[in-house]
Amino acid sequence: MRIVIQTLALTDSRSEWTPHTLEMLTDATKLAERLQGDSAAWVVGAGTEHGATLAKYGCRVVHRLCHERLSKWQSEAVASALADHTVADSRVIFLPAGAQGEEVAALLATRLDADWVPDVTSLAVTRTGTLEVSAVEPGGKLSRTWRNAVDRPVIITMRAGVAEARPIDAPGEIYTEDR
Repeated sequence: MRIVIQTLALTDSRSEWTPHTLEMLTDATKLAERLQGDSAAWVVGAGTEHGATLAKYGCRVVHRLCHERLSKWQSEAVASALADHTVADSRVIFLPAGAQGEEVAALLATRLDADWVPDVTSLAVTRTGTLEVSAVEPGGKLSRTWRNAVDRPVIITMRAGVAEARPIDAPGEIYTEDR
């Protein structure tokens, strides 16, 4: 298994996966297939009892991040945990847009010396394997395209509703790792 896409999976107040998480996993899975790899999810704290739901949206591995500092949301602690558990082959890291996700994205980009593309609207892979990311300019004007120029992951933040959550036809087995 070669993990090329990692996604921060979040739960709501009922401990169910947010629709936004399932939307990001859908895009992550499609992108991972084009990059000839698999997608994984980070889960902060709990939630692995619902791993079968993540598998329905293409997730192959759940990295459950457990630490007392992660019992309540702290952007610095979350970014540090994600940085410590980013796999070597990771090409794209999906994070939810919004205050918390974007703060984590900025901290994680600094820690990994990676690019961060906020407000992503679409992703594509060219015939040569180059990743192309389209995003909205600050202020909502036009869009820009980002292409990866180096061999390190790009961090993207995506708003809820940009992608469409679609279960895959034949979910595979999901592996869970406590970290």
